[in-house]
Amino acid sequence: MLTDRQVKALKPRDREYTMSDDTRQRGTGRLVIRVRPSGAKEWQYRYHLDGRKRRISLGDYPATSLVQARDTALKLSGVLDGGDDPAAYLRHLRAEQALYRTHGTLGELCDAYCDDMATHGKSSAEEVRKRLGRYIKGPFRTLWDRPAHEVSSADIRDMLAHHMQRGVTTTMNRVRSYLHAAYQFGIESELNPRRRSRTHTWGLTANPVSSIPRQADWERAGQTVMTAADIRGAWHNLPCMRSRSPQGPMAVRLCIATAGQRISALLRLQADMVDLDKRLIDMPPDITKTREPHVVPLTAQAVEVLTYLMAEAERRGHALLFPSHRDQGKPMREDAVASLVIDYRKKMGAQHWTMRDIRRTAKTVLGELGVSKEVRDRIHGHALHDVSSQHYDRYGYLREKREGMAMWETWLSQTLD
Repeated sequence: MLTDRQVKALKPRDREYTMSDDTRQRGTGRLVIRVRPSGAKEWQYRYHLDGRKRRISLGDYPATSLVQARDTALKLSGVLDGGDDPAAYLRHLRAEQALYRTHGTLGELCDAYCDDMATHGKSSAEEVRKRLGRYIKGPFRTLWDRPAHEVSSADIRDMLAHHMQRGVTTTMNRVRSYLHAAYQFGIESELNPRRRSRTHTWGLTANPVSSIPRQADWERAGQTVMTAADIRGAWHNLPCMRSRSPQGPMAVRLCIATAGQRISALLRLQADMVDLDKRLIDMPPDITKTREPHVVPLTAQAVEVLTYLMAEAERRGHALLFPSHRDQGKPMREDAVASLVIDYRKKMGAQHWTMRDIRRTAKTVLGELGVSKEVRDRIHGHALHDVSSQHYDRYGYLREKREGMAMWETWLSQTLD
């Protein structure tokens, strides 16, 4: 029979495989653990009924321990010995548990948190939902389906440790942050009438993620400043790359031409937000990170890119300048642009840079050209937290931003030539 030490030591292989908790008894079914190439481990109860092989998932390890899986398998063996189908019995049991469950599961808490983010216009809502699904719902379904107030700090620690051992580092800091924010949402929603969930209560009294440390050594502030050759290469060579969406390279070009505006906002631009005559982009609060309107003066290079994009949008009959290739009514995903940049770097042998480095490069170059930090921050739409900016200063600084962008236009023109 298996021991917990043996189960913990099982390593992934090129193909999935199983190990049996053999009880040396025939006709009672068998508990096995399935190990996928990803390293995820799943308990299964396998048995024969009416001449057919069948199997039931009993949960993921370590969220479901060896003792718990063995206890469930023993109960199912008794059901099988009595002539009934263990799968039907388990479905009935789980339905009864759901009927009498009064508090929402971890999965329902995560979904409610992401829905709340979307309601408040957070552009990252779907990305958070995707990562929680990939790293928790998929490999740890038992944990996902457990009532949120029953999930312990040790459960979350073990889930994070599983992915860390597979080499997933910085992303686990993100997942930890998402879970911490989801639990805070759950705690606040019990008392805040504006955030209260209409479908679930959570029964939370504390945040189990608070005691789990963030791995600070995996968070390094970006240092990359692109060279003129990097900018020139990206501008001229990216359009030659194969992309699911022809607008992908244009997204990178527009980011460069606008001195590194946030790609999350650029991808959500619509035609009516652009005024080519006044050479302005007027971003509404619902697409900006700060939830404040942001006006961006346009360089000649940006006007050139936007002229093409707006003509394409008119031809398609859609307002979005960067539609998803799968659904024209939704904006292109940020990771689609990031993947394009990665493919470009590999194909061209370019030095490592990301979309965020375009912003850092523009910030650095504008500083070297004599543009003040205050104007640079306003060009990039940073949140300003001083009392004067928050409560009194309502001047738009459009003239100063135009002057700063004119300097970027001149530098970019010389660089691209």
